[in-house]
Amino acid sequence: MTLTHGTVLHWRIADDDEDDEVLGDDGKVLTVALASPMTSSYERITAYILDDDEADTPPTRRTVDKLALPDYVLSEPVVLDNLESVLAETDFATLRTDVLQLQQRFAVKSALRINLQRETSGPNQQVLRQKIASCEDEHKKLMLQHSSAAVREMLVIDLERRLAECTNAVAATAQAECGQAFAACSDVDDEATRSAYALALKKWSNMVTGLEHLWREISHIYTTNQEAYATSPSSPCSISSMGFRLSSWTWIRAVLNRLEATLAPGARVFVLSVMGVQSSGKSTLLNSMFGVRLRTSVARCTRGVNLQLLACNNCDDYDYVLLLDTEGIQSPEYVGVEGTVWRDNRMASVAILPADATIILTKGEATNTINDVLPIVLSAFANSELAAASGGHLSSKLYFAFNQIDVSQTNNMASSLRALLDSLRNSAKQIAAVRQTETATFLSDFRADIADEAGSDVRFLGMTQGQTTPPNDVPLPDFGERLVRFRDHMHTRATESQWQAAIVATSLNQDAFAKWATTMLEGWVVKKQRQAAHSARLVQAKVQHLFEYDAITKVYKEKLQAKIVDHNARFGPEETMQAFDNIFGEILDDARKENPAFASQVPKHVRAVIHNNHIFTPDELARLNTDDNDEWTPVKLATKVARKFSNVFVSKDTTPRDTEVTGAVCDLVRSLLADVDRYSDDVALSCARDVQRLLASKQLTPSQHKAGLRALTSMLTDELQLRQLRWDEANSVVAKFAACKASMLLFAQNVCDGQKAAQLLSTTLDEWLGLNLAKAFEEEVVSVVASSLKHARWVRAADAMQAALDTDLLQYLRKKKTRKVLSLIEEPTAHAADMTSTLVLKEVQKCYVNVSKKLVRDIEESVATAADAATHASSERTKCFVHALRVSLQSRLKCSGTSALIENLPAAPGVMNCDDQGPSAFALTTDQDAISVPQALLRRLRATALELRPSTACSSTMTKAVIGVIRNEAYGAVDGIVPRCGAPCPRCCCPCTKALGHTSTKDDALHDTYHQPGGLVGGWVDTTHELVYRSCATSVVDDIGIVFASGVRPYRDFEAIYPGWALPRVTKFLPLREYIFKQCQSELSQKFNKLPCTSIPISYAHNLDDIGTQLERLLH
Repeated sequence: MTLTHGTVLHWRIADDDEDDEVLGDDGKVLTVALASPMTSSYERITAYILDDDEADTPPTRRTVDKLALPDYVLSEPVVLDNLESVLAETDFATLRTDVLQLQQRFAVKSALRINLQRETSGPNQQVLRQKIASCEDEHKKLMLQHSSAAVREMLVIDLERRLAECTNAVAATAQAECGQAFAACSDVDDEATRSAYALALKKWSNMVTGLEHLWREISHIYTTNQEAYATSPSSPCSISSMGFRLSSWTWIRAVLNRLEATLAPGARVFVLSVMGVQSSGKSTLLNSMFGVRLRTSVARCTRGVNLQLLACNNCDDYDYVLLLDTEGIQSPEYVGVEGTVWRDNRMASVAILPADATIILTKGEATNTINDVLPIVLSAFANSELAAASGGHLSSKLYFAFNQIDVSQTNNMASSLRALLDSLRNSAKQIAAVRQTETATFLSDFRADIADEAGSDVRFLGMTQGQTTPPNDVPLPDFGERLVRFRDHMHTRATESQWQAAIVATSLNQDAFAKWATTMLEGWVVKKQRQAAHSARLVQAKVQHLFEYDAITKVYKEKLQAKIVDHNARFGPEETMQAFDNIFGEILDDARKENPAFASQVPKHVRAVIHNNHIFTPDELARLNTDDNDEWTPVKLATKVARKFSNVFVSKDTTPRDTEVTGAVCDLVRSLLADVDRYSDDVALSCARDVQRLLASKQLTPSQHKAGLRALTSMLTDELQLRQLRWDEANSVVAKFAACKASMLLFAQNVCDGQKAAQLLSTTLDEWLGLNLAKAFEEEVVSVVASSLKHARWVRAADAMQAALDTDLLQYLRKKKTRKVLSLIEEPTAHAADMTSTLVLKEVQKCYVNVSKKLVRDIEESVATAADAATHASSERTKCFVHALRVSLQSRLKCSGTSALIENLPAAPGVMNCDDQGPSAFALTTDQDAISVPQALLRRLRATALELRPSTACSSTMTKAVIGVIRNEAYGAVDGIVPRCGAPCPRCCCPCTKALGHTSTKDDALHDTYHQPGGLVGGWVDTTHELVYRSCATSVVDDIGIVFASGVRPYRDFEAIYPGWALPRVTKFLPLREYIFKQCQSELSQKFNKLPCTSIPISYAHNLDDIGTQLERLLH
C-alpha cells in the first residue's frame, strides 16, 4: 500500500506481532515493513493511515486529509454541502415508496407476469393481462412527468456511505416493526397476521436505500424512452468498469452494449457468479478473492444481482472477469411468505445459467440447499435455448464451497458429499425422463475428491476466530491463502480443454431420441439425395459443355476457317470478304439442321414422362385427357393460383378447395425447379412423382384431382420449356457458333490481307485476347466472390439475412426517409433481392482489383510457359504453343476449362504453321523487326488490361452471376441466400422465411415467418379503426379474434383459416419493426387512412443504437 507523499507499507501475515522495520527514509517517502496476524493487521495499518501528528511529520509529507487530489476527483466544496443538505432534506421513510415510483410499478408488473405464467385458467389469464396493460400505461404516465435522468455521480463511495448512514434509523424502526409482526404471526397464525407480516417485511425492504435503487430508477426511465435517454447506460457502464458494483437487470443489455463499445474489440470476458443461502458470506468471499468492495453486513445486504467488471493483467485466456454477486436464497425474512420458493429458484437460475463458473457457497455442513435448488435450475435449463445451443450440456462449471467449517475435519464430509452428488444425478435422470431431454452430462466432469485439495472442485474455507457475529467473526489466517488457491483452480479449470460436442452423437442412440432421430434421418437422407442429384446435374452440364458443345462448335469453326482460306486462294481477297456472310450463313444453317433447339421438344417429352412411367393410374390419365370448356393456359393458371390477402382485420372467407389444390401443386413444382436451368427426363420424372405423392396425401374428389393433374402438366411444361429456351439461347451449339462471327470475320480479314503463318497467328491471338479478356475477368470475379461468400453468415442463416434487411431499413430511418422504409416493408421480396445484390456488390468491388492483377499475371505466366514449350519443339510449333497455352491457363484460372479464354482459344490450322520461320517466332526476346508471337500477345495484354477497371454496369452483371453461382454450388447448404419461399402472411404480409421448396418436405411443409405488427401494412382494429399494434404471434398469445364477414374466429384457428400456414408463434421479435410502428404513426395513419394506435406497448420504445448493435451481432 502506498500513501501519496507519505508512507509505503509492506505488510505480510505472521503468527505473532513483530516490530516495524524501516526499510528506507529519504525525507519524502518512509518505507516500513509490517508483520502481524490477520487479527491485529487492521489496527496497525490504520494507525499509520490516521497518523496526523504534525510535529513528527516532515514538511515534505502530508497527512491523509491534506493530500492533493487530481482534478478529475477533486470537487468544489459546494458539492459536498449540497450533498449533505439534499440527504438531510430527504425523507428516506417514503423515498422508495413515494418518490422512486417507477421501480415500484415495475415490481407490481413483474409479480403479475409471474402469476400469469403460473395461471392455467383462460379468463384469469385475460384479467391478469389487463392488469399488466394498466400497469404499463401508468408506468408511461409517470415517465412523462419525470424530469431529466442526467445524474452525475461525484464521490460515489462517500454518497454510498452517507446513504447507509441516513437510512439506518428508518431501517432499524422498520426492522423492529417487522419483528413485532413476526412475533404476532407466530402467536396467532391466520390470514390477518400473515398479511400484516408480509406488509411489514415489504416496508422494511423499502426502508433500505442504496446506489442500486437510484440506478434502478434510472433504468426504468431509460426503458420507457430509450431514444430520449440513450446516453443513460453510459454512466453505469463506466461505474462497473471502474470497480463499483452494478445492480440493474432491466436495462442490462443496454449497459453491456455500451460496455462492449468501451472495451477493446474482441475482449474476452469470464463470467463468475456466486450463490448460496443468506449470510453465508458470498460478498465477503468475492471481496477477499478479488479485492473488491461489495457491501457486507449481517442479514440481507445484497438485493437482486450486483455486477462488477474487473480487468485481468497478464492473462492470455481472458481479458476481464465479470462478477455476479446474487442475493441470498432461503432468507429467514421470507419464511412463510407466498412466492418465496419461486423467488429462490429464479435467483439460482440467474446465478448459474449465464455464468462460465458458479460458486455454490454453503454455511456449515448442510447440503440441503444445493439439493433443493440445483434440480430446479437444471429443469429450467433442459428445455431452454441454452440447452439447444450447447447440446444439453450445462456450460457453467459448478464449485461447492463450504464456509465456516473445521478444515481439520473435512474427511467427515466425504459421505455427505457422495450422497449429495448421487441425489443430484438421480434428479437429473428424473428430469430427463419428464422433459424428454438428455442430461447425462450433468456433473460428469465434477471433481469431488476432497483428499486432493489442489484438484478438487469442493473447497472448505475454514472456521472463524471463536465468534460468529460481525465484526468479530474474523477468519483464520490461512483463509486468504485458501481463497487464492481456489481462484487459481477455477482459472485452471476454465482454461482446460473445452467440452466437445461429439458427445451428442452418442446421445442419439438412446431411446428418448429414437423417434426424433428417425425423423431427422429421413429428412437428412432426402436432403442428401437432392444434393447428390443437383451435383450430378452440375457435373453433367460441365462435361457436356466442354466435351460436346464446345467440341462440336470447334469443328464448325475449323470448317469455316478452311472455307475462308480455300475461297481466298480461288477467288481472291475482295470476293472472299464479300462472300463471308454467305459462307458463315451456310455453315450456321448446317449447325441448326444437325443440332436443332431442344426447347420446342419439351412439351412432347413432358407428356411422355407423365404418361409412360406408370406414375398415375389409367383412370387418372383418362380424366386428364378429357376435354371441357376449361382451357388451362399459363395466363389463366397464374390468375387462378394468385392469392390476394386483405390488409385489414375484416376479410373474406377462405379460397375454394380446387384452387387450394392447384396452388399447392404449383408451389411444389416451382420449388422443385428452383435449381434447374434446363430440361431433363430425370427432373420431370421427379416432379411428377412428388406431385403424385402430394395428391395422394390429400382426400380429393375427382374434379379436384383433375385440377391438380392439369396444374402439374401446364406448370411443368411451361417452366421447363422456358428454362430450356433460356439455356439454348446461351449454350447451344448454334448459339456458340453464332457468337463467334465477329472473331471469324477478323480471321477472314487477316487472311485476305495476306497475313501468313506467324503474323496471322499473332493477329488471331491478339484478337482472341481482346474479345475474351473482359468476359474471362468477369467469370473469375464471379467465381472468387462466390467462393468467399458461401460461408458468410447472411448467406447461411435466414435470421442473419433478416438482420441485413433490417439494417438497410435502419439506415433509411436515420436518413429520415420514412416513405422509403414503409414502401420496402410493403415489398419484402423485392427488398430481399435488392439487399442481396447490395451485399454481393460490396464483395465484388472489394475483389475487383486483386482479381484483375491475378488474371493478368496468370496470362503472362501462361504465355511464357507456352513460348518455352514452342521454342523447344522440333515441329508443329504453332500447335505446341496453343496447346501449352491452353493447358497452362486451365491450371491457373479458377474457372479452368469453362473460362471464356479457354472456350474461344483458336485452333492452329495449317495456314498458321510457323515451322518455316524457326523457333525465333516464339521467343520472348527477339530483334525489334522480327515477328514474335508471345511478345505481340503480351503487348496486347498490357493494353487490354487497362480496360479492367471497376464499373457500375459490369459490377451489377457480376452480382447477378454471383448469386446464381452460390445457389448452384452451395445448394442445400445456404439458408440466407437460397431462394426464399416469399409467400406473404395473409395477415401481416411478412414473407415466408423458409426455403423455396419447403412445401415438398414432409415435416416442414407449412409456411412460417417472423411476424411484425399488423399496423405496418394497414391492419386495423374493427371496433376502433385504429392501427393494430399486435403481430400475428402476439395475437395468438392474447387470444384475439379475426373479424370476417361471416363472423369472428380466434387467431388460434390460424391453420384452419389459412391452410398451408403454421400457427404463428413468438419465436423472434423484430424490434426495428416495432420501433417503426411506434415512431411512424402519423405516416401510417395517413397512408392507410386509419386512426393512429393509442395503445402502443411500452416495449416498442426501443433505442436505435441498441437495435443497430443487435443487428450487427446477428450479421457477424
